[in-house]
Amino acid sequence: MLTGTDDSAIVPADARKQSESNDQAKAELIEQWVSDLEDEITEHGFGREELEEQLEKLDLSISSSREQLQLAQSQLNEMTTQRREIVISREAIKDRIDDIANMLERFDLLRAQYVTDLRRLMAIEESSSLFVHHERVPCPLCGASPEAQHSIEECDGDVESIVIAAVVEMEKIKRLASDLDSTVTALHDESTRLSEDLVRIENQFKGVDSEIRSVIAPELSDIQYSYTEFVDTRSKVVSRLSVFTRLDKLLAQREELFGGEEEAESGDQKVTKKLSTQVLYDFSKTVERILEAWDFPNTGSVHFDETTMDFVINGKLRGNRGKGLRAITHAAATLGLLEFCRERSLPHPGFVVLDSPLLAYYKPEGEDDSLQGSALKQKFYKYLIEEHSDSQVIIVENEHPPEAFEGQLGLTVFTKNPQHGRFGLFPLKESYEQR
Repeated sequence: MLTGTDDSAIVPADARKQSESNDQAKAELIEQWVSDLEDEITEHGFGREELEEQLEKLDLSISSSREQLQLAQSQLNEMTTQRREIVISREAIKDRIDDIANMLERFDLLRAQYVTDLRRLMAIEESSSLFVHHERVPCPLCGASPEAQHSIEECDGDVESIVIAAVVEMEKIKRLASDLDSTVTALHDESTRLSEDLVRIENQFKGVDSEIRSVIAPELSDIQYSYTEFVDTRSKVVSRLSVFTRLDKLLAQREELFGGEEEAESGDQKVTKKLSTQVLYDFSKTVERILEAWDFPNTGSVHFDETTMDFVINGKLRGNRGKGLRAITHAAATLGLLEFCRERSLPHPGFVVLDSPLLAYYKPEGEDDSLQGSALKQKFYKYLIEEHSDSQVIIVENEHPPEAFEGQLGLTVFTKNPQHGRFGLFPLKESYEQR
C-alpha cells in the first residue's frame, strides 16, 4: 500500500507454463478494463491536469472556508455569551422589582396599622381630657369619695398619666410613620430607576438577539453550506482522479506482463522484499505529524525500525509502551497510512476501523500508560472531524466522545438490551429468525 506495487505479477517457476496459458485471458481482461476506464474518462470529459488544478483550488477554498467557519463560530459563541449575561442581569432586575413591590404592599399594611394606632391614642387623649375637667365625683373604679381620693398619687385610674403616655406613644408612632414614608419614597425611586434600567436592558437584549438571528447565525449557516459544498466537490474530484490512477496501474500491469521479449524470456522475476528508505521516512513523518496534532506526550522524532518492524517514538520502541499508549499510536499509524496513500493517490479503501484507540483513558495499565488530565482525547476527535471529513473513520470505543463534538459525528450505542436501543452490531438470533 505504501508503494502501490504488489506481488500479483510474480508467478512460481513450477506454475509458469500454466500462467503462460492464461496470458491471453489476462490480456483480454486488462484491455477490457482499460477500455472501460477510457470510456468513462471520455464520457465525463475531464482531464487529469484540469482535475489536479481544480483539486488544488478546492484545497485552498476549504482551508479558507474552515478559517471563516472558525471565526464565525467564535463570533457566535461571543454573542451568545453576551446575550446570556444580559438575560441574567434582566432577571436580577425583575426579581428586585418584584421584591420592592412585595415590600411596598407590606409597608401599606404597616402604615394602615400606624393610622389605626394614632386614632386609638387620640381617642384616649380626648376622652381622658374630659375626665380631667369633669366634676369631682366618687372614683368609678374604687368608689372613694372626692375627699378620700389621692389625686397626687399614681394609680390605675390616674387619667393624667394615661394622657401623657398616650401623647408619648403618638409621637413615637409619628416618627416611625415618618421613617416609613422615607423608606417607601426611596423604594419608589429605586423601582422607577430599575424600571428604566429594565427598558434599557430589554432593548439591549433585542439588539443582540436580533444580530444573532439575522446576521451571525445566517452567515454561519452559509459558511457551513459552502464548506460542505467544497468538501463534497473535492470528494468527486478525488474520485475522478482515481480513475486516472487505476488506468495508470492497469497500463503498468499490461506493460509489465506483456512488455518485451527479453522480459518474457528472462529468468525468475525479482521480488522486492524491502521498502525504500525514503518511503519509510515519509510515512514516519506522517505518523509523527498526527501524534503532534493529538498532543501525544513526548512525541519527539518518529522513525521506523526495520529490525523490530515497529515505530520508534522519541527514542523508545512503540511496543515497549503500555497497552493504552500502544493503542493510540496504532491508531496514528492506521490513519497515517490512509493519509499517506491519499496524498500520493495510492490505492486505499478510503476508510479505517479503530478498535479502542483511547484505551489509556479508561483502562490504563499504570501511571506511565494513563492519559487522564491530558487534552489528547479532545484533540483526537477534533483532528478527525477537521482533517477526515471526506473519509470514513469507524471507532469502536467504550467511552463516549466529548460533549463538545455531539452533532459533528455519528454515534451508535450498543445497549445489549433487546428492549432498549440497538442490542449490538448484529441482531438477536430470535429477531433474525423472525425475519
